[in-house]
Amino acid sequence: MKKNKELIICSLGLFKNQCTLEVLAMIKTCDIVFTHIIDGEISRFLKKLSIRVKIIRNLKPDKTAQVAVSAFKEFNKICFLTYGNPMFLNATTGYLKKKALKAGVKTTVLNAISSFDAIISLLKLTKFSDIGIRVVDIADCIKNVAVTPEMDTLFFMAGDLNLRGNEKHKNNFIKKLMAAYPKNASYVMVDAKSIAKNTDTLIWGEVYDLGKCFSGVNERTTLFLPAIGGK
Repeated sequence: MKKNKELIICSLGLFKNQCTLEVLAMIKTCDIVFTHIIDGEISRFLKKLSIRVKIIRNLKPDKTAQVAVSAFKEFNKICFLTYGNPMFLNATTGYLKKKALKAGVKTTVLNAISSFDAIISLLKLTKFSDIGIRVVDIADCIKNVAVTPEMDTLFFMAGDLNLRGNEKHKNNFIKKLMAAYPKNASYVMVDAKSIAKNTDTLIWGEVYDLGKCFSGVNERTTLFLPAIGGK
């Protein structure tokens, strides 16, 4: 791969209006923008900037990354546009960065607002538990999710437990929570406003009814359980 090749990994934020001046300035310098998050509104937005766009849909993360990196045979500077913080629990950009670096392509990642930032604001988490806050990617430890009731805990990718074939893992996870927390301990299911939906959704409940309510958890839902005990 030639040394003048460059990959820009960046994001619109959670929705179009959060796109930063830094991102706009950078994507205007690219030969083409690859994206998997496009909709009509975002497409019109990019076209106004005279940006060439290639939409990648219905491919697994590693295949999406391969399509973008393969395009360096034709282009010198490529942008991959996603949403949320581009490297926060994003399998596609993880694969993309690895493939680009292996190919000798200079890679730049621009930070952005993520669901984590939105959740902190929605839950008004101005102070965490005495020993801090824990962030868990359930998708990465689905077979044996550790439970730490002494810490404020955000369980990201909770919707993976509702996927077909994961029923056993979901039941084990709920049993662990019910054993570790008082039945009346509170939880919040958070689905922050993003390009996927127009409103913030917060569903409050108590641990004893989590099994009944878990069917409402989707791929965007983050489950928050406050620490039990002192703050």
